[in-house]
Amino acid sequence: MTAPTTPVAQTPAPGADAMRLLGLDAVRALAIAAVLAYHLNVPGLFNAGFLGVDVFFNLSGFLITSLLLREYFSHGQVDVGRYFWRRFVRLMPAVVALLLVTYALVPLLLPGAVRRLISDLPWAAAYLANWWQICSAQSYFENFGHPPLLRHLWSLGVEMQFYLLWPWLLLGLLRLRGVAAVGWTSLLLALASTGWMGSLFALYPDNPSRAYLGADSHSVGLFLGSAMACLWSPLHPAALIRRSMAGWLRLALGSAALISLGALMWFSNEAQPLLYHGGFLATSLASIFLLVCCADLGLSNRSPWLWRLTGPLVQWVGTRSYSIYLWHWPIFIYLKGDNTPDLATVAKCLIWTALASEISYRWVESSLAFTTRRWSAVIQRRAGYAMFGALLLGGFSAVSIFPCQSTTAPVAVTKGATPPIQTDPSGPPDPAQTGASAPEIAKAVMAPDSHILAIGDSVMLGARHRMLRTLPGITVDAEVGRQPRQSVTLVQRYLEQKPELKHAVVHVGTNGYILKSDLRRLLTALQEAQQVVLINNFADRRWSDANNQTLAQIAPEFSNVRIMDWHKLAQGNRHYFVQDGVHLSSEGITAFIRGIASSLGMEPVELPPNRPLLSRAAPDPVKTSTVLAPVPAPAGAATLTSTLPPAAMPSQPDPAPVLPSVGPDTAAPLQEPSPAGAAPEVELQPPKDTP
Repeated sequence: MTAPTTPVAQTPAPGADAMRLLGLDAVRALAIAAVLAYHLNVPGLFNAGFLGVDVFFNLSGFLITSLLLREYFSHGQVDVGRYFWRRFVRLMPAVVALLLVTYALVPLLLPGAVRRLISDLPWAAAYLANWWQICSAQSYFENFGHPPLLRHLWSLGVEMQFYLLWPWLLLGLLRLRGVAAVGWTSLLLALASTGWMGSLFALYPDNPSRAYLGADSHSVGLFLGSAMACLWSPLHPAALIRRSMAGWLRLALGSAALISLGALMWFSNEAQPLLYHGGFLATSLASIFLLVCCADLGLSNRSPWLWRLTGPLVQWVGTRSYSIYLWHWPIFIYLKGDNTPDLATVAKCLIWTALASEISYRWVESSLAFTTRRWSAVIQRRAGYAMFGALLLGGFSAVSIFPCQSTTAPVAVTKGATPPIQTDPSGPPDPAQTGASAPEIAKAVMAPDSHILAIGDSVMLGARHRMLRTLPGITVDAEVGRQPRQSVTLVQRYLEQKPELKHAVVHVGTNGYILKSDLRRLLTALQEAQQVVLINNFADRRWSDANNQTLAQIAPEFSNVRIMDWHKLAQGNRHYFVQDGVHLSSEGITAFIRGIASSLGMEPVELPPNRPLLSRAAPDPVKTSTVLAPVPAPAGAATLTSTLPPAAMPSQPDPAPVLPSVGPDTAAPLQEPSPAGAAPEVELQPPKDTP
């Protein structure tokens, strides 16, 4: 067998600690392009673009293990101190620059994000962002409002934790059993991580973030890359396979891997259980084969013509992929928030990301790495161990000084209690202050005389007070960031205490995909109810159209289910919404409630114009999950949960906050045809006035 003749950069780029395989820049470019497309939030474009991070994990495992094996077989040992220093110099300066710039500019540009930034900063600096997001119950897939500016640093935490532990294990295996032992151990760890991810997803099905963010459950790509480095790598002489791949085989295998990887990124989404039960393993396998096939690519005349044509641009993106990853997320959040951008906004996001990345690459990453390479081996070794100790100390300090606490404290409000007041009922709650993505579900409490259960997310949460005042006998359970799958467990808990439930209203899907299997489970649990109203979505999100199609397809399978076509009513009525175009204004709340009432075959109670105020207790920012039963009326008056029909109810004033109104903007809802085969829909009319 002959050694491969793989094209490598003759002069290492500043900041590189090994000869650079030019073809791997194509893999890096593909990975970062998928991540950018996903974070731009364009419907239908790389719905699973987050899998690009797993491609980076493969690259990291492959390259780091190759470098460690090369050093071991070239010098008979691994200088762990110098290895640490090379990793720190390569990764940390750009992260420090990002944290400093973000800390300096956010109070000026995004003052509402300061509180979350301060809580995230120590953990990000200690490369523990992934564990902080897990224990503070943050969701990686929640994108409303202004998502956390340092959310994307979770992947750097996973990689750094691998970098710190892997050389010790690899060195021990090499001394005991050689390269084959490293390869088999890596493969077994990859399979173990895959199994553990599936177990965690089964344990926490309502929120996949624990399975996704954990270094224990999401390291399959790192270990598969390490296994491939033992099997085949042009960067060290001890690979088990040293033969170059035939051109036809490289083309066939690379094309199959690219098509498979593209299909996974295009057709998958974060809510699919199959993704957590082997989907990430399939992604890593496809990207590993693509990595092997691309490693041999150069810019010679024998290279494919498409690669020769696009090679320079692909190399530019590949060499700056780390900087692009660091800077794109806060730039995207500032320029577009959580909205789906138009073409001009996309262009601005990409241009500013390219500029910031180029500055970071040239004057932060490259300059410092190039300077410290001239240091003696002794100084580098001491500096590496010093940084290793500093990172451990920083991690312990972050854990002790900034204790990891869930920012959510679910609160249940039942009959006879006063619900918390939202100071701006027409706007969405602030997830940055609420920590609303917690996987926990508040205790299900339903008043004995309540016969309507309403389950929703932050859209319904903004309307909850007026729903309680105007819809007799209703219990409202709404939470910021609620994922569709959570509603299944929640409804089952309510049915345990009230199996004779008459009516249910469900409005989920604002925050993520509705799976057909989950929707069928939900409606099967509610099949004994007299009527179930499903409210479809009006939100500028990649999953909204898919969710509405799912509702229209599944609802006809159940005789007691009908759809309230909120998407149809909201078309052309911009004044129904606050600035984000999703959460409800005062007029939107009125239209929303009238639609629910019409679907249930009832009329909302019209209250007198002069209503006493509830006591204005300052809202607790950590209380976000709210289970609301009807608000009690004054002593001697009938409650809103009375079984009397609305017309017969006494007109006693009911305690309620005064709600601000929002002036109208545009008019006339558009009439759109209903999907074929859809369930019966309620014809809704825009409200003439606002109660």
